[in-house]
Amino acid sequence: MKKLYLKELKRMVPVKAISFGIVLIVAIVMTFSGSAIATEKWTFKFPTFEPEHSLFSKQYWHWWCYRVEELSEGRVKFEKYPGQTLIKAPDIFEAVKDGICETGLFTIPYEAGFVPLPTAKELPFSFVDFDTHHYMWLQFMKVGLQDYFHSYNVHCVADSAWDAYSFWTSKRWGPIEKLEDLKGCKIRSPGGQMSEACKAMGAVPVAMPSPEAYTAMERGTLDCLTMPESSNIAFSLEEVTAYICRPDYATTGVPIIVNLDVWNSLPKEIQDIMHQAGEEAYFNCSEQIIKADKEMVAPIVEKRGIKVVDLDPKERERMRKACASVWDKWLEDNGDTFNGLGKKMYDIVVRTVGRP
Repeated sequence: MKKLYLKELKRMVPVKAISFGIVLIVAIVMTFSGSAIATEKWTFKFPTFEPEHSLFSKQYWHWWCYRVEELSEGRVKFEKYPGQTLIKAPDIFEAVKDGICETGLFTIPYEAGFVPLPTAKELPFSFVDFDTHHYMWLQFMKVGLQDYFHSYNVHCVADSAWDAYSFWTSKRWGPIEKLEDLKGCKIRSPGGQMSEACKAMGAVPVAMPSPEAYTAMERGTLDCLTMPESSNIAFSLEEVTAYICRPDYATTGVPIIVNLDVWNSLPKEIQDIMHQAGEEAYFNCSEQIIKADKEMVAPIVEKRGIKVVDLDPKERERMRKACASVWDKWLEDNGDTFNGLGKKMYDIVVRTVGRP
C-alpha cells in the first residue's frame, strides 16, 4: 500500500508542477496586463471658440477637462485650444465627427441645418430655469437623442448650461421697449431657433461668429446683439451697447462631444468619468452664470451707463405669442426625423413648460 501511494505521489508531482506553472504564468500575465490597463494614458485635443478667460471656458468647457483629468488621476489629459486657435467655431463639430480632434464642442445653432433635433432646446420662450432645462435634456436622452448623436459619429458627454438671451442694442438703433421696436432690427444671431424667433418678431437675424460682432456693431452692420450676457462681456460688447432689453426669449447650448470611435475605444471607467464630469460641469456652470450676472455683468453694465429697459410683461407676452409659429414650423420640419424622435422631444418640451 505504501509503495502504491509513493508511486501515485511521484506520478502527481509533475502534474501539480505543471498546473502550478500554468497558474503562475496566468497570474503574471494578468498582473502585467492589469498594470498596463491601469497605466494607459490618453491625450486629447479640445478646441473652443470663446477666449480662455470667458465664463464658459473657465467654468464649463475647461472646467470639464480639468475635472476629467482629476478624476482619472492624470490618465486623461487635454490640449486646450481656446478662441478658435485650432479650428473655427462653425467647424468644430465636423472636426470631432471626422476625428480631426478627439473632443470638442457642439454649437447647436451653428449646426441647425445639419443636426436639427437638438434645436428643441432652443424653442422660443421655453427657458424657465437651469434645472428645468436640464431635466428636459435628460428626457431627450432617454427617448433616443444619444442614438441620434451616434448616427453622426459623436457621443455627447455633457449638457450645456446657457443663460437666456437678451437684446443688446446700439445707440443708433435705440431701446427695445415693445414688439414693434424689433421690426427691421439687424440682430447678430447664432442661427437655429434664435434666428427663427427673431424673424417671427419682425427682426432681421444676421448669422455671424461671436468674435466678429464687435466690429459689426461699430460699423452699423448690426443694430443689436443676442447672446448670453456673460459672453457679451467676454467679447467686450458692452463697449458698443447703449440699451439692454431682457425678454429671456430663448437660449441654446454648446454641449461637449467625443468622437464616437474614440469613445468606443475607451474603457468604461474613463467613459463613466467623462459623464460624471459632464454632469458636474453643467451644475457648476449654471451656478457660476447666476453669480456672474450679479457680480460681473451688472456692475459693468452700470459702470458703462447702459440703460436696462424695464420691459412691460404685456409686451413680453406679445413677443411670446408672435413666436408660436416657430414651434409649429419646428414640429412640421422635425417631428418625423429619426423615426419620430423629433415629435417625442417636442412633446417633452410642451409637457414641461407649455408652448405659446
